[in-house]
Amino acid sequence: YFYANSMENGEDFWVRYYNGSSWSTVASYARGTNFDNNTFYVATVTLDASNYTFPSNAQIRFQCDASGNNDQIYIDGVTVTGISSGAKAAGNSIAALDMERRVVDMDNGVDIDGFNMYPNPTIDRIALMVDVDENAQVQMVIHDVQGRVVLKKAWSGLEGVTKLDVDVSSLEKGLYFVRVNDGNGLNEVQKLIKR
Repeated sequence: YFYANSMENGEDFWVRYYNGSSWSTVASYARGTNFDNNTFYVATVTLDASNYTFPSNAQIRFQCDASGNNDQIYIDGVTVTGISSGAKAAGNSIAALDMERRVVDMDNGVDIDGFNMYPNPTIDRIALMVDVDENAQVQMVIHDVQGRVVLKKAWSGLEGVTKLDVDVSSLEKGLYFVRVNDGNGLNEVQKLIKR
């Protein structure tokens, strides 16, 4: 997950991999091409064993090529996962997240079956609490009463309960239907009233 601040068009940063003897760039992201300022993104980089070696002293680093005028990239929630031989890797991807996402501490008594949303009715924002059984691509679609899609969001869901804050201020007042689907059995619809 990353967030850029004050980067000029064309300024970039890289994900680099050290194979025990040299560094190589395995992904690069440029402002204006791959990302914009003031937006949260989630990116996945896959290193296939057929193209890379994985010694015990392997390393990963992030390197930014920006000017000295307070250009910043905030990187958080870095996950490094090994995949057993023969398993299918996800490949490289990048997606904007115009919502706040956080995993909820299960010790706080949150018990969700599918998803909950609040406040409902709402004026400008809703919070979705989504329970995902395993890591999956989760999609939220909001339909109006005529069945037209008026808002659509997707994110990489991590196993457990996740809270997502979604801006619905652009929707007209009225009744809507919110569908959340994770492709693994969660496919639920709830009514939403926008005031």
